[in-house]
Amino acid sequence: MHISSVRLGHANNSSSTHSILLNSKSRARASESGDFQYGWDWFHLTTKDDKEKYLSALIFSTLSREMAGEHAAVVAQSLTGKNPMDRREGEKDDLYAYVDHQSVNAFPLEFGREQYDARFMKEFVDHIANTPEITIKGGNDNSSEDGSDEYDEKEGEFRKCAPKREIVNGTPSLLNDLPRDCGKIKLFSRKDGDWWILYNKDSGAKIRVSFAKRPAPYGRASKPELVDVKITDYCPYGCKFCYQDSTEKGKHAKLDAIQSIAYACHSAKVFEVALGGGETTQHPDFKRVLEAFSCMGVTPNFTTFNMTWTEDDEKRKAVQKYCRSFAVSSLHEVKRLAFWNDECYRGARKGPQGTLQIPLGCYDEKSIRKALDAAAALHLPVTLLGFKDHGRGESFRAKDYAWIIDVMSDADRWGAFGADSVFVEQFKEVLKERGVSEKLMVNREGAYSCYVDAVALKGGASSYTKDLHPVDASKPFEKFPYASACDELSAEAQRLDLGY
Repeated sequence: MHISSVRLGHANNSSSTHSILLNSKSRARASESGDFQYGWDWFHLTTKDDKEKYLSALIFSTLSREMAGEHAAVVAQSLTGKNPMDRREGEKDDLYAYVDHQSVNAFPLEFGREQYDARFMKEFVDHIANTPEITIKGGNDNSSEDGSDEYDEKEGEFRKCAPKREIVNGTPSLLNDLPRDCGKIKLFSRKDGDWWILYNKDSGAKIRVSFAKRPAPYGRASKPELVDVKITDYCPYGCKFCYQDSTEKGKHAKLDAIQSIAYACHSAKVFEVALGGGETTQHPDFKRVLEAFSCMGVTPNFTTFNMTWTEDDEKRKAVQKYCRSFAVSSLHEVKRLAFWNDECYRGARKGPQGTLQIPLGCYDEKSIRKALDAAAALHLPVTLLGFKDHGRGESFRAKDYAWIIDVMSDADRWGAFGADSVFVEQFKEVLKERGVSEKLMVNREGAYSCYVDAVALKGGASSYTKDLHPVDASKPFEKFPYASACDELSAEAQRLDLGY
């Protein structure tokens, strides 16, 4: 299996978000075998036949939650060639195949149809069953009554075993990373050439994978996965560094144009939009804008300067109902943002989690360090934005922020943080030297995402490019992708294979 890139968390900002993981490691463990019954017993499946039985039981366990067992068995057999309801001599008729609920994977749903993607499941099964290097190990992570689990002869002691997982040359792979024990999770898929793009609507995580032995490099998407949509040029705050040059005289995008863009996103199977401005929440039809994208199956996220919108009952309820994430770019909103997140986490309030978004170069080092200290103490997610010398940013004297890498490299303190494409472009080599995987950093705007200005009806690779073209709101992706030929990566760099 090949992995092109991984992103954790939702996209809120005007340029693509990237996940910077610091010093992350994982290990796999061992086991024994089983046959259509994969509960707490130890097993280690190495043959094609045994793996197909496990996969049949896995698919059966997933589908039987939503359809009759007989129907789930037909689907499982068609995908694996093994009937999960087969009975061995002497077995009880009601003894169904099953996989322990904590190891049942949530397979992706087909975008726009919200039914399991049979094409993905078939490729998934064929890949695991027909690849000798992949073995499936399992057991339980609960101690027995005498406090022992599996005896390790080499170490001469009992030890716990990790849950079932796919092993590729000792490296945990896709079977591990699919969500578990959650029924019909909002995990969506779409296929583009040799590549599958999987998007978790709840967490915002996205991964590009291919089961092909030698997949064609995935340097560009045929349609955008993410669209940055400017819904207003109005803003009352007058920030001196605003690269959009938004003012109180700025206009709002027409609602019918936004609704047309929302439908176009649905037709193109766009997973999510990052709504921006101006001050996004000041659009007079903000609620209906969120509703338009949500009703089309597209996740609406947005950026805002502060959290005054929470005082407006209609806007607050709309965000709670339709959004999955938002980002706040004021350094003074740390405590209010943390309070919002804490209430959502504890269930005291419904709503999406918020992220502190820091536009670097716009504030002095002392102010940013103070905000970061507060964010760390209050467990706020942080996204760093590189300085953009456009709009009023052209005449703004950006403050040096090279020091930020040393601060954010503290793995014990941060573990992970978000960064936009400008930041990644500026610090990519330094991040690579510090062990951050290239799979987490795709710094070419316009290859997988694009920008649509719904106010001026123009589109381009990003919101900070001057190369914008007129677009029709009903078909804004006609010229996609916008990445220029000089940005093409080598096949080796594009593929960045993981595994064997």
